[in-house]
Amino acid sequence: MTSSTSHQEGKLYGSGNLLENANLEHFNHLIKKDNTVDVGSIIQEAEKPTEEVLQARTDLPHSSDAEKCLLCSILIDPDAIETTIHEKIQPDDFAFPIHATLYRTMLALHSESQPINTVTMIEKLTTIGKLDYVGNAQAIAQYESFIQSSAMLKTYIGTVRQKSTLRKLILTSSRIIKSAHLQNQSADDLLNDAERLILQIRSDMISCDAASIQQLVKQAMHRLEALYNNKMNLTGIPSGFKDFDRITNGLQPGELIIIAARPSMGKTAFTLNVAAHAAMKCKEPVAFFSLEMGAEQLVHRLIGSEARLDLSKLRRGQIERSEFSQLIAAAGNIGQAPIYIDETASLSISEMRSKCRRYVKNNSVKLIIVDYLQLMSGPEGYESKAVEVAEISKGLKGIARELKVPVIALSQLNRGVESRVDKRPMMSDLRESGAIEQDADVIAFLYREEYYLRDKTPEDKIGIAEIIVAKNRNGPTGMLELRFSGNITRFVDLDRHHENFSE
Repeated sequence: MTSSTSHQEGKLYGSGNLLENANLEHFNHLIKKDNTVDVGSIIQEAEKPTEEVLQARTDLPHSSDAEKCLLCSILIDPDAIETTIHEKIQPDDFAFPIHATLYRTMLALHSESQPINTVTMIEKLTTIGKLDYVGNAQAIAQYESFIQSSAMLKTYIGTVRQKSTLRKLILTSSRIIKSAHLQNQSADDLLNDAERLILQIRSDMISCDAASIQQLVKQAMHRLEALYNNKMNLTGIPSGFKDFDRITNGLQPGELIIIAARPSMGKTAFTLNVAAHAAMKCKEPVAFFSLEMGAEQLVHRLIGSEARLDLSKLRRGQIERSEFSQLIAAAGNIGQAPIYIDETASLSISEMRSKCRRYVKNNSVKLIIVDYLQLMSGPEGYESKAVEVAEISKGLKGIARELKVPVIALSQLNRGVESRVDKRPMMSDLRESGAIEQDADVIAFLYREEYYLRDKTPEDKIGIAEIIVAKNRNGPTGMLELRFSGNITRFVDLDRHHENFSE
């Protein structure tokens, strides 16, 4: 069996074949001596640059023998159609329209629980008016005798898929080139569309099996046994706060964690502390997307927090000589930490997904932090901010699951909390809350009584921040307290015990 790239092959397949009627001679001068073609030139000179014509042209990658062998396998083996469906072979994976029509007919018979053989194929093609298009009854019978066994079915499927993928890449490239020439969208939007189209080709190739309960139980027992033998170990990335980790068991891969609070409660400080602990203590690379604050400001905060120096004095350069050595040491430690700060404003979810994929692939990032969710931009065309935030929330959860890393997203609260006597946040206080509540695996609120009472704050609440874990999909909820030093933007554990947790 050979894979041909000859531009004459279309004449072998009967009077109804699109290949025979395609204007193939129009492209003869573009075929080089080594039988390769310049795709860009083909795209420019194509009289009808549609998917059907690109599919029909045999100057694109194809293997007629592999396609015929695959079709023959289905005719002689009743189980073969199940394999091709499982492997996600589609009619448009066939380069030759006649083959695509035959395969589409086979799928129709299968969906009707009918046997697939020469007789049923001829009857079905006659019913739908396609028998003359594919040749005649004798042509159908010839497919059944093309090979003697379906033993090489997986090989035929692999070849057909490979050629189809190459054709789809050429088609997609032509669309991207055409859009670039038209200049009717921004370069950023075009790049996003290009990435989406290319990734769609790969996702179309992936089949997903349902796991048997036996497999899942075996995996679960291995995991539970490992946890039993390592009782003190967390299953996720430590946040640096013991009580928070006791509730969440660490920051779990694939989870979306929402940290929400009113302005100036310490959301950014809290997540910077988490990022520093993960990167410096646990050596886990962190990507920090700052849509509100510049990268330089964040670094000042990181250094001030690590050096335990007053941030306002640090910004004015009013530190003591004795404190300068602390500053140098802190800067050295932070400078060695695998933290990647992206300060792009108004980042779209598609742009963030693209960046996150690169950070995970190139820098082995294990934790992603977004500050903050409402400053991101969703796809165009949404009539309300709530719907836009819903798409962003769903996108962040998708990033966590796809890349198998925890994603921490900061979120603002609406002003309704300010009108209550007890100003501790609740789930309903989340701005554009519906989708966030649904998508998040963990929702934690920051609350400092000192923020509201100022000079009237009870002594035991001065410098105390409450972390209210209101949702925890895979564990308990509850409230814990941390010590907050606002001048150095640092949270630390308290010695006293946390509140009772509720399942």
